[in-house]
Amino acid sequence: MVTDAHTPINCLWCGKTIPGGRRGHGHPPKTCSEECRKARASAREKARYRRAKDTQKWQETRAAYIEKLKIRTAQDPVFAAAEAQRQQAIRDRYREKLERDPARLEGYRAKQRAWFHNLTPERREDERARNRAWYASLTQEEKVLYYYEVRRQHALNQLLALSEELRKKQ
Repeated sequence: MVTDAHTPINCLWCGKTIPGGRRGHGHPPKTCSEECRKARASAREKARYRRAKDTQKWQETRAAYIEKLKIRTAQDPVFAAAEAQRQQAIRDRYREKLERDPARLEGYRAKQRAWFHNLTPERREDERARNRAWYASLTQEEKVLYYYEVRRQHALNQLLALSEELRKKQ
């Protein structure tokens, strides 16, 4: 009987040789480390999602799920508040991630400018009108919160960063 117990096995993710101690019994491991296993599993799941997301069944399932969420949000104010808080946390994490990488942030802003630039004049006016209507619907307190407080906090952060830089130079 021929055995491949001593034949080197390479990691499917990074290509390194898998150490003999990691082989165990049964099926040989596909990756050399936990990091490679997680990266491979993540890549496989992303590929599976890309294959599935354009199918009719997936689109119908997704539409039904979104409709169910809309109904529950309209009926349950506690759930609506929790869902709004969850969505805001997701947006905040994404914004922080963008702000840590200036090149990526500029790419995001360029993409947004290109999207707005490519709108037809009618759609562009619709977007502006929607923004104006939203702004007009705000109370004075909300306007202060959204605009003045955010700008004040931004200016304060810039001053703190500048003073930190000056302190490091001294």
